[in-house]
Amino acid sequence: MVVGFKARPGQGGVVGPVGRTNPVGVNAEDRGGRALRGPSLLLAVSAGRGLGRRPESSSSPTRARSGTISTTSWTLAEARASLSTMDEPERNANLEILRSTEAKLKAALKEIPRAVVTWTPAPGKWSILEIVGHLRDMEKDAYLSRYRRILSEEVPSLPDADGDQLSLENDYRSQRLSGLLREWSRLRRESLRLLKKVKLADWERAGMHETAGRLTMTDLVRRHAIGNDLAHLGQIEAITRRYAVLARLESAPARLLAALRAFSEAALRRPPAPGKWSAIEIACHLRDIDRLYAERVTKAAFSDRPSFWMMDNARVSEKLAYRNSSAPAVLKEHRRRRQDLLSLLLALPHESWQRTGLHPTRGELTIEKLASVIADHDDRHIAQIEAMRKD
Repeated sequence: MVVGFKARPGQGGVVGPVGRTNPVGVNAEDRGGRALRGPSLLLAVSAGRGLGRRPESSSSPTRARSGTISTTSWTLAEARASLSTMDEPERNANLEILRSTEAKLKAALKEIPRAVVTWTPAPGKWSILEIVGHLRDMEKDAYLSRYRRILSEEVPSLPDADGDQLSLENDYRSQRLSGLLREWSRLRRESLRLLKKVKLADWERAGMHETAGRLTMTDLVRRHAIGNDLAHLGQIEAITRRYAVLARLESAPARLLAALRAFSEAALRRPPAPGKWSAIEIACHLRDIDRLYAERVTKAAFSDRPSFWMMDNARVSEKLAYRNSSAPAVLKEHRRRRQDLLSLLLALPHESWQRTGLHPTRGELTIEKLASVIADHDDRHIAQIEAMRKD
């Protein structure tokens, strides 16, 4: 279990500064946000601009050979059908996303520990449990109900759906993940049944969204697939990944202590081969590398693509007399520095995790990658100590 991951200073969520309830950078229900697609060409048609009525003498509409629409001989119905046909490949791709989400969501949530389900990556950010609650309510209020209204009414007004308000009023954190997922699945299948029956000409039927403006059925499916499904699946994946790397970082001091306990005082300082580090020297290195990485994280978070300096491990080992160090003192300081590093990472806004610095040999690294590098570094050196113990 990851401890100490609750109320810490800082903000951030799981990808992008769009809003408090959607830290993924793309929000299908962002208050004041813009639609994912601009106004349809049908606006020009209905306003009498660009596309005139077909002359009575013309027996059929003409299409430009390049595949564009002729602006001289189309009726509104023909223009609507042509635009729907032009949108069809993208729309089919988005419908496939909607069809595939149920399996992907269930796979992402399969056997996920309760601690991960309820963990929030930063104060004010949603947990996986709350994201699934949000998905359920958006399926019902932001998509299924809007599809029905657009198909049955003439340009209906579509009120915004406030995710924060729904989260509070429906108390997502008190609900069971299995129940939320089951109800979302039922609603999604209902949405897919409805969308399967939509006629080609009806994809350009539209409603007027409170903040995003005019949205056609095609627009709404795009928002549903990209701004809702892909964004929130990515958010769940990012939370799971973030929890895992922080848990690995937090566990390192205890794992290092367990690895060193099996050594006698003499064995602790005996290198496995000439020119190789002993167990105590490796422990000192782990202690000091945390200071280096805390500095790198801080620089990347608050400077633009700073250059990282490389530590000369052999020189530092000699100057600080690693081989003569006290094991209890080394372990105590390593634990303190690791907690400082964790506090720093937890305090960063999520978007800061994508800020970068320049490593002399690894190239450009995000803070997220730096955290993974430290965790891998821990694993490698603790395994090295454990292998010495077996020799």
